[in-house]
Amino acid sequence: MKKLVVMFTFFLLLSGVALAEDENKQSESTKKCEKVCVQWEERRDCRPDPVFPGKQICASYKVCTKYEEKCSEDK
Repeated sequence: MKKLVVMFTFFLLLSGVALAEDENKQSESTKKCEKVCVQWEERRDCRPDPVFPGKQICASYKVCTKYEEKCSEDK
């Protein structure tokens, strides 16, 4: 009788774990997530001009400094 109770408890535990994993897979498959930049920083890069000594060629560009994950549900 004791073995039966232990086996039944073990079976319930395994079923619960399997159901939880299945629900996680379903919820992951319905969500579409992507990284979106929420904060930009402007940077400047200067290098010596090879044609005109003593002059510089500069470029300014934006770099993302903070990302946020946005998810949308697929229905």
